[in-house]
Amino acid sequence: MASMDDWKGDLGRTWGDYTEIMDRMLSPFGDAAQEQLGDLCGKGVLDLGCGGGESTVKLAKAVGDKGVVIGVDVSADLIFLANQQRKAAGAANMALMCADASELALGEPVDALYSRFGAMFFDKPIDAFARIRSQVKPGGKASIICWRGFKENPWAFAPFIAAAKLLPEVAPSQPGAPGPFAWAKPDESAIPYLTKSGWKNIRTRPIDHEIVMGAGIEGDPVEAALHFAMKIGPLSSRMEKLPAAQKTKIHDAVRLALKEHLSEGAVRVNGACWLITATA
Repeated sequence: MASMDDWKGDLGRTWGDYTEIMDRMLSPFGDAAQEQLGDLCGKGVLDLGCGGGESTVKLAKAVGDKGVVIGVDVSADLIFLANQQRKAAGAANMALMCADASELALGEPVDALYSRFGAMFFDKPIDAFARIRSQVKPGGKASIICWRGFKENPWAFAPFIAAAKLLPEVAPSQPGAPGPFAWAKPDESAIPYLTKSGWKNIRTRPIDHEIVMGAGIEGDPVEAALHFAMKIGPLSSRMEKLPAAQKTKIHDAVRLALKEHLSEGAVRVNGACWLITATA
């Protein structure tokens, strides 16, 4: 499973190569999290795990000229892309920090915390969210989007299960280990983490949106979805050192699995998330 160190290195660089594709996939979930924060005009917002900056630009528009948005990410590659988006949008009220949010020290506390799939990668989540809470004004809102279960998300599960018999065995991840599905069971993760780190009024509700796998990649839709699965999904890290012949067999197996989700000219699957809200 991915950790902060992974994001600082190859994972951040790979994500950067596919930023526009990932934004197409993740924007509906992020929009739901932003909407939950209500009217942001004139407020200060921390964008935790801001990635390539699309969500940060949207927040900057929402807070207006009298507000400020601070995007934080551990990946220098992603912060570079976010800075390009900031310049293109002319967002003078948008600041960016390449930093580990668990060590964050802002000049002044912000009014709200926002995170689009950036909350699940801390090695010590209680310590991290205690530190983050200290950077939010008392009574400030938090709105966090994270994935529900692995099996509930065919964009990840369908390719993985199709390839499982062709992959070398690895030790199973420890429960609660950092990674995209670390908060899949909020009663065992997000809720106790946030509670123990001092957050209040914690609520969770499911959010579902259709995901078009490989949207934005030109060519045959199944091949586009296959490319996405091999480069971004949970298979990507398992494929690197395999022999070419074995990779071909995996590609063939995953291609067949993805064809089952082909509808109206695209590979369409459900994306299943939690929207988690809290108060500092």
